[in-house]
Amino acid sequence: MTRNARPRPQRSSSTGSSASVGGNAARIFRPIFGKGGLGIKEIEPEGGFDNEKAMQTLIEKNMGTIFPGYKFIRNEFSVGDKRIDAVAYDTTAKSFVFIEYKNLKSKSVLGQAAGYVKRLEDQRAEFVLAYNEATGSHLKKSDVAWDKRKMVVIAPSFTSEQYDLATLANIQLYRITRYENEILTIESVTGDEVLRTKGRPPTPDNNNTEKEYLKKHDSNITKPLYVELKKALDRCIPNARIEATSVYIKWMSGNTVVCTVQVAKNLINVCYNTDQLVTQNDNFVTRLVKDDGSRIGKLGLGSYQSKIRHEKDVAKAIRYVDAVCKQKLSSAKKDPR
Repeated sequence: MTRNARPRPQRSSSTGSSASVGGNAARIFRPIFGKGGLGIKEIEPEGGFDNEKAMQTLIEKNMGTIFPGYKFIRNEFSVGDKRIDAVAYDTTAKSFVFIEYKNLKSKSVLGQAAGYVKRLEDQRAEFVLAYNEATGSHLKKSDVAWDKRKMVVIAPSFTSEQYDLATLANIQLYRITRYENEILTIESVTGDEVLRTKGRPPTPDNNNTEKEYLKKHDSNITKPLYVELKKALDRCIPNARIEATSVYIKWMSGNTVVCTVQVAKNLINVCYNTDQLVTQNDNFVTRLVKDDGSRIGKLGLGSYQSKIRHEKDVAKAIRYVDAVCKQKLSSAKKDPR
């Protein structure tokens, strides 16, 4: 019954999903209230699960109720030297779903989860065989939309670093909460709204939209250049989104800034948001830090910059943007706290 509810700051009215610990399900809304006579009281969280196995058993016994369209296939599924907590099949998307469970005491989950999806490419036959054994069907590899596979992590809480990694690695996070009276909620918490409630960057100034920024800064020369650059950035950056300020446009993967773009009349400046970048000896990238450690003045984030004057420069810039994306994803995997 999960309906992609997104909790907001304080007490919002976003929709959650619930199932009783005994297995029955009922739609509920947050905040959660219990009725006693003619009075009601808000039900407070009871705490986490005693162990991951209790959480896992509950979800797998109620898989189709909690996640409509999902079929539970198998738990403790070995893929090479890795073991996935559970594998399900999304009958709507016609794709496999990897599920990892973590209780309150576990903090390192996203790093290992991010590596599981790649294993799918090498183990397609094993997943199809598992599906057919579990369902008595005759699924073929050609029936599966392999590019739509999902990685789902279910836990009572997540850190801000894990939200960032989930965004970069396209992992779906679900927060599970137990309440008194055997009430349970499972909510999708992957998204910008949740990141902002966790102390992430504030919402952009509504007076500085991309359209208004370009109206003030572009020209007949840079307008077509920005159109091409935007298409390329949107393809390159995972879960790309933008925030416009008065001086530049931030291109982000979720809430992680990858680069900033400053549009001028005759050229476009792209700043790569990193302090370490392997560059080619083509003078296309300028390091904005002098030998003495002082920084060269710039309008943007990061220590490297490129100037785009021609359409061919867009492809050059995208190679470096892609390197920054991979760098940030790798860094997040190493520190998934």
